[in-house]
Amino acid sequence: MRHAQPHRRGRGAVPHVFRRRTLLAAGGYDPHFTRAQDWELNHRLRLAGGVVWFTPQLRVTYRPRSTLIALARQYRQYGRWRRVVASRHAGTINPRYLAPPAMVVGASAATVAGLLEPRARGWLAVPATYLLAVVVGGWAASRGEQPRTRALLPVVLATMHWSWGLGFLTSPKRLRDIPERAVSRAGADTDTDTDTGSGSGSDAEPTG
Repeated sequence: MRHAQPHRRGRGAVPHVFRRRTLLAAGGYDPHFTRAQDWELNHRLRLAGGVVWFTPQLRVTYRPRSTLIALARQYRQYGRWRRVVASRHAGTINPRYLAPPAMVVGASAATVAGLLEPRARGWLAVPATYLLAVVVGGWAASRGEQPRTRALLPVVLATMHWSWGLGFLTSPKRLRDIPERAVSRAGADTDTDTDTGSGSGSDAEPTG
């Protein structure tokens, strides 16, 4: 359901096509990361003066997770590792990435308060507003799709939001305490300028 976008600068997405010399000069992918490798690498590339460029001419076949459980696991990992990137590289976090954890905390606290305290019933408007936004947003985004797709998309969006937010909030400290690796310069002086593709599939952002 994601449509082609015009050429524009960006921060990172998959698939990638790199000049081999540039990729090696940046140190390549950091093996510490099992998710968000592309976010972290693209940040280093931009710090070195590189440009991440989106183009609709680059086509890819993407196979999404087939169950909600698999999708939830995927997005929990994304949120967990995005926090590691944010802790390692100052300035890489923005309100877009903080929205899911803020929603999880706000909606959960408002729900508990509204259910346990009669005088706080009005707080239930917070989760209700989120639910309404997800349903309306899902229906708007799936206009023209099959009825089953339109019915499931709000559930899919909520799964992505909550899993990403919970992953961010529960990201283990041990993942963020590992010192930043020394960036390898191996191959930086090579004359090879071959394009190298990457299909890591690790980059995903909160949607909705």
